[in-house]
Amino acid sequence: MKFKFLPVLAIFMLTSFFACKKAEDGASLVSEKLTDVRVPDNFTWESSVDVKFKVSISDTEYPGATYVIAIYTPDGKLLSKGAATLAQAFESKIYLPVTVKEVYVLRNNPDNSVDSKKVTLGSTDISVDFGATLAKVSSKKSSANTLATSPDCNSGCSRSVEITQNDQLIELVGNETVCISGSNKSFKVKSTDRHPTIKICGTNLTLKQFTIASPLPSAPNIVITSAGSITLDRVDGNISQDYFLIVKNYGTLNVKSSLIRWFENYGTATIDGSFRSQIAKNEGNMTVTGQLQTGYERSSSFENNGVLTVNGNLKHDGGTQFYNSFVNNCKIIVNGDFIMGFSNLCSLENFGYIKVSGLTQIINLFTLKMNAGTMLTTKDLQLGSSNVRSIGGYSLIKVSGHTKLANQFGLSVNISGQIKICDANGIEEINHSTLTNGAVESCDINIPVSGCNPEGNGSFASSDSDGDGIANNLDDYPNDATKAFTNYYPSGDAAAGATVLFEDMWPLKGDYDMNDVVMSYNLKIITNAQNKVSSVDGTYSLRARGGIYQNGFGIEFPINRSLVSNVIGGTLEQGQQKAVIILFSNMQSQLSRMNTNDSEPVSDAKVYPISFSISNGPSLAEFGLGEYNPFIWNQASGRGCEIHLPGKTPTSLANTALFGSGDDRSVPSAGKYYVSEGGYPWAVSVPVKNFLYPAEGKDIAASYLRMADWVSSGGASYTDWYTSSSEGYRNTANLFNK
Repeated sequence: MKFKFLPVLAIFMLTSFFACKKAEDGASLVSEKLTDVRVPDNFTWESSVDVKFKVSISDTEYPGATYVIAIYTPDGKLLSKGAATLAQAFESKIYLPVTVKEVYVLRNNPDNSVDSKKVTLGSTDISVDFGATLAKVSSKKSSANTLATSPDCNSGCSRSVEITQNDQLIELVGNETVCISGSNKSFKVKSTDRHPTIKICGTNLTLKQFTIASPLPSAPNIVITSAGSITLDRVDGNISQDYFLIVKNYGTLNVKSSLIRWFENYGTATIDGSFRSQIAKNEGNMTVTGQLQTGYERSSSFENNGVLTVNGNLKHDGGTQFYNSFVNNCKIIVNGDFIMGFSNLCSLENFGYIKVSGLTQIINLFTLKMNAGTMLTTKDLQLGSSNVRSIGGYSLIKVSGHTKLANQFGLSVNISGQIKICDANGIEEINHSTLTNGAVESCDINIPVSGCNPEGNGSFASSDSDGDGIANNLDDYPNDATKAFTNYYPSGDAAAGATVLFEDMWPLKGDYDMNDVVMSYNLKIITNAQNKVSSVDGTYSLRARGGIYQNGFGIEFPINRSLVSNVIGGTLEQGQQKAVIILFSNMQSQLSRMNTNDSEPVSDAKVYPISFSISNGPSLAEFGLGEYNPFIWNQASGRGCEIHLPGKTPTSLANTALFGSGDDRSVPSAGKYYVSEGGYPWAVSVPVKNFLYPAEGKDIAASYLRMADWVSSGGASYTDWYTSSSEGYRNTANLFNK
């Protein structure tokens, strides 16, 4: 803000003058001010929250092995990485935006295979356990073993019926569960209720007719136990399309009807002909002799955790409006074509192996996500107006025939991330298409053979050059035993970063344009094989100096000062208990222009690369990945006049006598810092690198129009106030954008 030229004590005497001056100017008046918003008690002003992760290993296949764990954002950007063993979990603390609802956790195994889990963020303490690998699970399923706990006919039965003759009729009364035994016979069912249940414990039975007298729609439940086997027949057509059959199979099932809306298979299932289901899960062995169609109905889903074989075509689409998902965690064999497309709301996530004997076609806004170490192998490949991206590391698309990366309309294909496309003859057509962010045409990748992947690719040889226990291919620093893994805040992406914005009149209120000091940054936290922090690298950028004070800037890190050495790009401040890195003591000498008024010339941001080493460092879980404690101070008022984010503690050199003076209402004994009467802050942090900050004199609440709703709701509503550019979110005329 302007008119900032006196020490703090003098400004106390001029507060009224400035308030009147601003009103008279009129230029800085806005229709809404941040101080007009009621701040709920204990509101933290944080757009992010610390989430603690604990990733354990309970798989005993490699008792003494070290596994590498990695946590990624949903769009494949690395957050944190470290080591885990049977005896020691990997733990990390990540300051995540509340808008992030899920992450991917990957386990890199000693045999170079990768297991992945998608984790929903429902709390600030997340525990993930990796047990037996999908490969071993698949092997058990391939041996016709049922892994899920099967119901039986010894409990939960309203009554039991034995089928002793063909076409025997079972009449169900009310909402009862009837357990059926017998063998080598056919039977019919008639019910007066819309939701009956039959439980099959007999063998080689055939259900020929299921009639319901109750009004439609109806949802009969058919449960085949692990000891049961049955054929669902449509000989006389009396199983109506209006019945929403719910089928759970733990035994052996043969289906001659495609009228199953909800289907779960934990045993062996054969679909005779074509099949489609709104919601389906395969945990065992499932074969479709005709075409399998998924995603034809709103909110459809298909999850394959076992072995799925389709002898015809596999088609996954959502028309033009349906949101549908398909997740493959193990093995899919398609002996025809695999067609994906027709909706930008449709996607397929591959965590395992897919083999297509014919054409794989991904078109019309469809998204294919390939997770680290996964494979899609096909004869021909056609991608058009679609998105293909990798999450967590390299994956492979292998083509034995023809590759075309553009459809007949010339629409673009975006292949992004660590994907390798291996075409035996080279990519034949690559029009209107891009390979970005690590995507390359290459066959050079090692993927091991497993129970889910019978093919694999390349060969694997493990070595550990620095002897730290982490294999070279998993070690970010294979020749340095003091370093092993790179962790990031906000994430490992070139465009990622965060911004902290300050008002500099503390302990008096400012004008809340939040541009007196604007600093963007990103950080790399490097850990060793024991997940101890060994060094920190960062890049800070001074983008604006809207105040006219000689403000300094520093960061306090959560580590004792005596443990820090080899500081580059900043000064390790004397007299501090913790490590405080000072980047500058007078911003006026750093940036020639204020960069807050569109009508004035601008300067390029001043960049400060920093790094330092840590001896006997804390664990990553203790140190965390976040903004730490950035602050400014007014040189004219003395080094002790520190201004921090709300709730952050002052450093050892702060003048604590200023707390409670002016407009400040800090209560150190209660852990309350840097908020005014009414709970307003002097600094705000957002997890955006190139955040568009307000122009001079423009209140941030009048610039970001949903910020007031976010504050008044206690952070529950409009959590994307700072990042969304949707209508009604921003008054762009109030933003500095030059």
